[in-house]
Amino acid sequence: MMKDWLNIPSKGGLQKYLVKASSGSFIAIGISIVLTFITSIVLARYLGPEKYGIYAFIISLVVLFSHIASLGYDNLISREMAKYRSLDQKGKSNALFRFGLSKILPLSVIVALLLVFSSSVFPILNSISISDKTIAFAAIPFIVVMLYLSAGLQGNQHIISSVFPERIIRPVIFLGLLLILCLNSNGLNITNVLLYSTLAYLVASIISF
Repeated sequence: MMKDWLNIPSKGGLQKYLVKASSGSFIAIGISIVLTFITSIVLARYLGPEKYGIYAFIISLVVLFSHIASLGYDNLISREMAKYRSLDQKGKSNALFRFGLSKILPLSVIVALLLVFSSSVFPILNSISISDKTIAFAAIPFIVVMLYLSAGLQGNQHIISSVFPERIIRPVIFLGLLLILCLNSNGLNITNVLLYSTLAYLVASIISF
């Protein structure tokens, strides 16, 4: 049953597929952990405890509401595209993909705007400007698209490619931008850190295509 669902013709093919996919995902996750750890050290060192705490809080909100705005379509698209692929129904697969994207993209923009104008309910964010909040929450549509496209790649059995934008591309770009700024200026501030974070998500979402 599982072999038919994955559209893998033989037991040996299934084993090779699973080993390759799990190994690639494991390596990508490991690299992501290392990059995230280094990034955290850089941010804590140059932002200081208070601003780093603000950054961590606002990014946690961004990620949380990105998953809410996705409406679970990323899980749906991964499962259904795999099913349509096994049935050789590419037309239905593409139609479902476009339908899901047409729903979550405008919703993610609305969620981002609502957060910008209602962020005063979080007292910790009162110390940063409305422009900084706008920059931070602007990442939500990019994250939603990135996760959705990655789910589509998973549904088409491109497991390794599906984890690269989020696990490798985004943290590499973010850390690289931070290090360049640290080497060529007097340090980091909350504005450019949020800006570079959003830019990293933008690039990762574009690469996901």
